[in-house]
Amino acid sequence: MRQPWANATLLGKDVENRSRYFGHRGLLLIHDSTHFDYGARRYPRIKALPENELIFGHLIGLVTLVDCVTESNSQWADRSARWKLILANPARLSRPVPCLGSLNLFEVAERLVRDLLPPGTLHELPPGTLPLHVSQSVMSES
Repeated sequence: MRQPWANATLLGKDVENRSRYFGHRGLLLIHDSTHFDYGARRYPRIKALPENELIFGHLIGLVTLVDCVTESNSQWADRSARWKLILANPARLSRPVPCLGSLNLFEVAERLVRDLLPPGTLHELPPGTLPLHVSQSVMSES
């Protein structure tokens, strides 16, 4: 996910606009791209977010993907986007983790993030698994 969209998601952006359907439901780690979406500056919703230091090329947080729908009343929903990912429960990792991105969902070694997840997160997951996270290209179409 490109910045500032990754940061906006962790600050409460509840819809991610997509051109394709996502079948995954549940926890996703958020990976921020090494690229900044300069066009995002034109959106009042982005301008209204608190200013803070943006991080690039790291795992930075966690969100729950609740659903993938064609209609949403969220202020973040873009009518021109075919699909809207409904997001909930954003949380930052206790510290960013450097990580190379990928073009699709990919697995992350548990050792990278186990101690950095918000309290209680591991109890929500099946034993021996971690959430998939989204790479820079998959979640950059905000």
